Amino acid sequence: MQEFGKVFVCYVQGRRESPWSMVVLNMTQEAAPSSQPRDLTVVPVEGNPTTVNLNWQPPRQPNGAITGQ
Repeated sequence: MQEFGKVFVCYVQGRRESPWSMVVLNMTQEAAPSSQPRDLTVVPVEGNPTTVNLNWQPPRQPNGAITGQ
């Protein structure tokens, strides 16, 4: 079963908050996993204060083979 998802972000620091980003649509080939990704870390991109990289480990209970990252 294919699942469709939307992703959008907003940056919050103290009382400051950015506007929400544009919505990005995503389609998966599997149903949602029964547990969340693990060890999420946010890494700032040096020289670009508006960009970060998100890193995470796969969920402990995936719903199938993870074929991409």
